[in-house]
Amino acid sequence: NGLTASEGLRSRVAKFMAAVPRDRSFGNGRLVRNVFQHVLGRQALRLADDDDLTIDELTALIDTDFSLTLPEDPGEYSGGMYL
Repeated sequence: NGLTASEGLRSRVAKFMAAVPRDRSFGNGRLVRNVFQHVLGRQALRLADDDDLTIDELTALIDTDFSLTLPEDPGEYSGGMYL
């Protein structure tokens, strides 16, 4: 798809993924899809007001494109929840 993820983004997503509880409702593919869609949505909001974007800017995913956090109480997290 031509997208590139910054080191900062990769690090933030890796920490988030490592912290997600793995119980019987955990669905890795579903979680990854939801995280990816979240990042793309945040990128779109970040770029929305700029009329003169380069290809590099359009294809770059940066650390601020990721803003998800897990609930402080792991019992509040549901593997099937939408992010």
